[in-house]
Amino acid sequence: MISEQSMLYLTEKLRKEDELVELKYEYYKRLLRDELRTYKQIKVPTENYTISNEEFVDWAIELLTPQELHDVIMMIRYAKIRSTSVRPFLETIAVGIVNKQ
Repeated sequence: MISEQSMLYLTEKLRKEDELVELKYEYYKRLLRDELRTYKQIKVPTENYTISNEEFVDWAIELLTPQELHDVIMMIRYAKIRSTSVRPFLETIAVGIVNKQ
């Protein structure tokens, strides 16, 4: 049997982990907003459609899971490290987001 003290410890630990996940998610959303400030509009090549950076961020936050959002942020970072353009990557994500709606 698990003692009451052990249950309280595990509950507290799980609560802290949930708070950490929420903080990371908020951090990733802020990073995405900051990154997209440099782009006024993002073209969706397959749909002949253009979305604003705010609309793109709102859709991304609404439709992407926290893990997918983490992956997007990491891919943007890798592209910047390699000094490549992020715009084609964002356009590809926009196609996925528009098709997911």
